[in-house]
Amino acid sequence: MALGKYNVTFATEADLSADGSDFDGIASGEIGIFNVDSGAYLSAAEAFLRTDFAAAASIADTTSAGAVTQALAPAIVPQRFQIVQGRDIGNPWCTPIINSEDVQEISFRGTTAAVAASSSVDLSGASIAVGENVNYKFVITGLDTSYEAFVNPSDNERPSYIGQVINFERTATSATLDTEQAALVVAFNAIENMPFTASYTSGTDVLVFTCDVEGVEFVMKADFTGVTTAPTVATVTDTAFVRGSGDGKYILGQEKKSQGFWGYHNRLYLPQSPKLYADSSANYDMITLTWNQAARPGSNANMFTGNNIVNIAVKDGSTNTNFDAAFGINLDGATTETVIYGKYNA
Repeated sequence: MALGKYNVTFATEADLSADGSDFDGIASGEIGIFNVDSGAYLSAAEAFLRTDFAAAASIADTTSAGAVTQALAPAIVPQRFQIVQGRDIGNPWCTPIINSEDVQEISFRGTTAAVAASSSVDLSGASIAVGENVNYKFVITGLDTSYEAFVNPSDNERPSYIGQVINFERTATSATLDTEQAALVVAFNAIENMPFTASYTSGTDVLVFTCDVEGVEFVMKADFTGVTTAPTVATVTDTAFVRGSGDGKYILGQEKKSQGFWGYHNRLYLPQSPKLYADSSANYDMITLTWNQAARPGSNANMFTGNNIVNIAVKDGSTNTNFDAAFGINLDGATTETVIYGKYNA
């Protein structure tokens, strides 16, 4: 099924709200699940998703394993609900009313930190005399294409295009390898707007260049033809960028992008900047709900057909007792995506 047009992210560092029947009374930054039919938010220990169903008695079978207890599929408790977030000013932001029968899948994933791209070379065995040159070339092979990079292009270190080559030449000031590499690191890291940071480990003689911009990919070329003796193994090891899951930079971008559904894009008067709750320096655990109302009679194909997505990003390390109770999960306990509800049990 194709993606729908609706894709929003709510970010919070608070536990799931239990603010009673006052729809507008939810506190700023808190996220709640509003049961439309009962007219109230889920209470503190109330289940949104029941995952503890099982048959009342063992079901006999004819295998040598003996009788078993048959687990039944999870079920969404509210028939109609909305995901709601309180604002510092004005009315809450919320999803459309979602019917439980339209929910296709619910999953969760604990955070895994993003890892920047890097390149390293083992300088063991190298002999470099004072005045000799070593050249390093950094070839950009991928750019940061995230929404946050698009709307906040203020990083002066950001590479410009794929194929861009950034050169660095070092003229040795010491014949002692550790001393020379320490001086190289200081000189390299002092270069203004250089999108890489150098580091060196004297015990292993490994020189590492790490990209400062998440999402950027590069490869490094090292030229040791200008030194007395090249390293024993002069092979460069390039390590690709790992996006991880729940990185604050991307959550902030998703939250900004979501503003389009609440009227903060394409306004015909001076732009406004509503409060954002994502912290770009933090990491987030994620709950993702996918829903599709294409099968609903009279459904408007231009509205919510296709797989629409609601992400709930909960700051890693914050209290999530109510989230765990609502969804029957341990939100901090999974680093891979875990599907906890599937309409067709796939």
